Amino acid sequence: MFLWKLIKRLVIILMVIVFIVSISGIIFLNSVKVETGPEDLPEEVYQSSQNLEARMALVMFDIVSSTQSSQRNESIAEFFNYLIFKTIRDDINETYDPLNSDGSDAIISDSGFFILDFMIASSNEDGEIVILVSIKRDDFPSFATAFYFHFKIDFTPLTTELTMTLKNVYIDQREISRTVYDYFVSLADKESIENAIDKGKLDLDTYTYTIRFSDYIFG
Repeated sequence: MFLWKLIKRLVIILMVIVFIVSISGIIFLNSVKVETGPEDLPEEVYQSSQNLEARMALVMFDIVSSTQSSQRNESIAEFFNYLIFKTIRDDINETYDPLNSDGSDAIISDSGFFILDFMIASSNEDGEIVILVSIKRDDFPSFATAFYFHFKIDFTPLTTELTMTLKNVYIDQREISRTVYDYFVSLADKESIENAIDKGKLDLDTYTYTIRFSDYIFG
């Protein structure tokens, strides 16, 4: 359960950063227009007929057994896509189903200021995991853009230890200063958030989180 709590907190922190920056400059948001749609979502995650937890366990085995870093990073991104989807369904919007007309096509559509469309994890050529957060506003003043959170990944196969480190945050292709999100994270009760994690180690001073997959595969 701690994984769901962790991602829920991560989603909340990302949303706070996105919300504050969004309020600060509608004109700026219009200058960094990015449009994403359901076609950008990984179909194998959102259309899977398998139990999400079972599928995630299989992906963890792929991560542990992979001998190529690029293949491993793709599996890590796939794992986080399952995790994001499950967390949204469990804790934010139980009807979220953007690839099917019967479900909700936005994560949050009633915030009063913007629509939180998608959160998508992917791997890039630099060996990073990138989490895209897509937002838009249909009413005046309208905009559509995306934030990109880049995480450095360190994985040790022998111990199955994985460390995620936040490196950069971008809105479209423009980097957000570290001091900006440092400030807003400093307003939170970091110690209580870190202590709430019953497995692994979360450090909000260095923006790192370390876990051992073996704790979840075999534990």
